[in-house]
Amino acid sequence: MSEAEQVEVAEKQQPKGPVDFTDRTFELNETYVEDMFEEMRRENRVSKYFIRHQPLNYLNKKVLDYIFTMCTRLRLPPDVRFTAALIFDKYMSRQTAQAHHFIDTLELTQEQKDQQWDKTQCNIIRQLVLRLASCIQIASKENKFDDSLSNEAVTKMLVAVGSPYHPQAILKSELRVLSTIDYTIPQSPAPYMENILKVLANSDRALKHCNEVWDHALLFLDMTFAYQRQITNEFNCQLNEDAPPNKERKAVQVMGDWMLVGSACIVCGLGCVHGMEVADQKAIVLGDITKIDEQHIVQLASTIMKTVRAERQRSAVSTP
Repeated sequence: MSEAEQVEVAEKQQPKGPVDFTDRTFELNETYVEDMFEEMRRENRVSKYFIRHQPLNYLNKKVLDYIFTMCTRLRLPPDVRFTAALIFDKYMSRQTAQAHHFIDTLELTQEQKDQQWDKTQCNIIRQLVLRLASCIQIASKENKFDDSLSNEAVTKMLVAVGSPYHPQAILKSELRVLSTIDYTIPQSPAPYMENILKVLANSDRALKHCNEVWDHALLFLDMTFAYQRQITNEFNCQLNEDAPPNKERKAVQVMGDWMLVGSACIVCGLGCVHGMEVADQKAIVLGDITKIDEQHIVQLASTIMKTVRAERQRSAVSTP
């Protein structure tokens, strides 16, 4: 075995732990940081464009709970669950649109078309668990995770949740999802947030407990996905209320603007670990780093925390 092969085997044998923001082994030279952010902004514009024209209509809380729970039980990296959720929404949006278009082209009465759609809808629902598993499998491979989900692993996962499928059916489902989304994987917000926090940590060596900030920020990112509509609506309402009377009011996109969402979740994490005074101070730095309006970062962070508190109180009241 060559030295390069030995290194590769050794790396694969090492356990993959959480992100360590104190490790400077592969730190990017400051000369290239702005180039990195320019590329991130370009990709961010693409994400905003696609989600603006294809809103996340299929990511309800029940679907997200399922995806996030499965990814956690399988001990997959955080990025996988967000990528899987976005793949699922993209697949469902296109699959539903294609089914509607096909039925509309049939020479049938409206009543017959409605009956055909009911059958199609039942078929989509019946295969939902399999498609969700395929989205997680694709996301795990896209993440380049060493233990990405094989067909055998997905088979065991589906058996565990009471939905047994043959490995061949799992392979066909994976290919079906990939072909429907044109083999184009949506951008996940996790890498944006990770890079932004890493640059923030490098810019202020006195900032402690960045790993804890990251863990909290991930939880707030989970909540942002789960309550995206409430957060987006409340965020824009607050912005318009605070705007000067003579300023034109317009909606600010939240989902898809992963640089804004990532920055806001970092501020939430900083608030939990260091207190809101430090969080507000670092929001100014984040605005300078990302070239995002500081007011938008602070307001979105405030809206996320407010929504999370409200939902927790609502859950506590509804729980007997």
